[in-house]
Amino acid sequence: TATFTLKHYTLTVTQEGEGTLTQTPSGTSFTHGTAVTLTAAPAAGWNFTGWSGACSGSDACHITMDADKTVTATFVQYKVYIPVVVNRYSKLINGDFQTGSLDGWRALRGGFPGYGGSGLPQSIVIENSSYVARLGDPAFQNGQIPVGYGAISQVFTVEERYLKIKYRVISNDIYRDQNQRYYDTFEASIDKSPEDVTNTERNKVCQNLNPSGQITPPSTGGLILCGGRPNSGAPEDTGWKTVYLDLNNYRGQTITLYLHVWSREYIAPSYLDKGWLNTWVFIDDIVAMQTLQN
Repeated sequence: TATFTLKHYTLTVTQEGEGTLTQTPSGTSFTHGTAVTLTAAPAAGWNFTGWSGACSGSDACHITMDADKTVTATFVQYKVYIPVVVNRYSKLINGDFQTGSLDGWRALRGGFPGYGGSGLPQSIVIENSSYVARLGDPAFQNGQIPVGYGAISQVFTVEERYLKIKYRVISNDIYRDQNQRYYDTFEASIDKSPEDVTNTERNKVCQNLNPSGQITPPSTGGLILCGGRPNSGAPEDTGWKTVYLDLNNYRGQTITLYLHVWSREYIAPSYLDKGWLNTWVFIDDIVAMQTLQN
C-alpha cells in the first residue's frame, strides 16, 4: 500500500516598526499550494514602506506555499522637516581702517538731485600716524569743487548695543542758509542712502549740529547725525568728536550704515562741478561695543 501526504511548509512573518499585519488564513504551517494573503496598515505617525523576502512592493502580499517562506513588513516614522530661516549675517569689519584701505566698505558718490554734479571722492589717509577715512578732498580749489555727495557704507549685523563713531568736519561753507537751503553737510544714516535722505529729516536732526555723546536712532532708520559749519563766520573745524549710537532697537538685525559728505550749489554754473567753499570729513574708530567706553 502506498501512502501519500501533503507537504507542510512554514511561513515566518516579521515586522520592523509600528503597524498592524492581517494574514488570511492565519497560522504558520500550511500544506502545499495554500494561498496566503498579507496586508499591512501603519500605526499613526508611521508609513508602510513595503515588503521584503517572499514579497515585494507595498500592495497586499500574495504567497503560494510551495516552500518554507519568510516575509518582513517595514514601517518607518514620518519625518517632519522644519525649514530653517537663515538671517543675513555680516560682521562689522575694518572700522578703524588700519588695513590702509576701504576693505569691507562700499564707496559711493553721486550728484546733487535736481542740480547734477559728479560727487565727492573717498580715500584712506594718515592722520596723527594712523589710517583714517576721508570724504572729500582738501586739495579742491574754489570754482572747481565737485558737487554732490561722497559716501562709504557697510552692511553688518548688530550684535552689540552701541556703535562708536569718531568724526571731524572741516568746512568753509555754511550747512544751511536763511532760506532753509542745505549746502555742505556731513551726515550719517541707517538703511537710507544719501540721495534718499529728505530735508524734512535734516530739519529735525540738524538742529543738533556736530553732536557728541550718545544718540538713539529711530527704529525706522533714516538720518541719525548731521554735521557742518553753523554760521558764516570763520571756517569750521570741529576737531575730533565721538558719538555712541544706541542700537538696542536693532539688535539681531542686519543694517546698512551710510556716512556721507555733501557739497551743494544752487546757482549755475557752480552746480556743474564748479562749486565754491570746500568741505571734507575724517572718520575713524567705528567700533561695536556692549557698554559705553572711550
